[in-house]
Amino acid sequence: MTMPGRTEAVTSVAFSPDGRTVATASADGLVRLWDVASGQIDTIPGGRLSSVAFSPDGHTLAFGDGLTDHSVQLWDVAGKQPRITLTGHTSYVFSTAFSPDGRTVAAAGADTTVRLWEVAGGEPRRALTGHTDAVTSVAYSPDGRIVATGSVDGSARLWDAAGGQTRAIQTGRPVRSLAYSPDGHTVAIGDIDDQVRLWSVSLLTLTAAMDKICVSVNRDLDAQERATYLPPNQSAGAVCP
Repeated sequence: MTMPGRTEAVTSVAFSPDGRTVATASADGLVRLWDVASGQIDTIPGGRLSSVAFSPDGHTLAFGDGLTDHSVQLWDVAGKQPRITLTGHTSYVFSTAFSPDGRTVAAAGADTTVRLWEVAGGEPRRALTGHTDAVTSVAYSPDGRIVATGSVDGSARLWDAAGGQTRAIQTGRPVRSLAYSPDGHTVAIGDIDDQVRLWSVSLLTLTAAMDKICVSVNRDLDAQERATYLPPNQSAGAVCP
């Protein structure tokens, strides 16, 4: 099926969680909602749109404004009504993503930051800072504990979703887009050279590393091993089941 009707570039595409609807964002200022079975189209006005994402329950749509006001808008899908406008970015919004529990929405911007807001009330939660150039992509891990970001500065980063600390950094070519695998073990990174890198992230959290260690040695770590291999501020809480 071909979905016509746009007059400018399509910048983002997302399936609804139930697979019945496709949302597209376009530089012509409209979000289009396509019924997959019938091809029927509904439209939502937005701005110079750069990204679109469905909430996990499919009830809310988030879309980023590329040029007009650099905001993220949340819309009620069923009623086609605006819910709230999220502000804070000072430049182009490239990418939006909901946390798996649907309580938080994240947006990556050309202002080098990723901003997180509460979906229910629109309150800002935090800004993730550390990239030195535009952040082009953002994605949550399947368990919601990690936020992955990619930037024109050539780095992909993993952040603790709760505290905002950087967990890991991989450097390379400027990043266009990234995505988590369904099991959360791998991040796929698409770069400006039209190549895709696969980043194994399964052991980059303390919990995941401890699970692997415990299976391998079949015992808990002794005091000397904890001091040698684990971060000083985390060793006390790392215990094998």
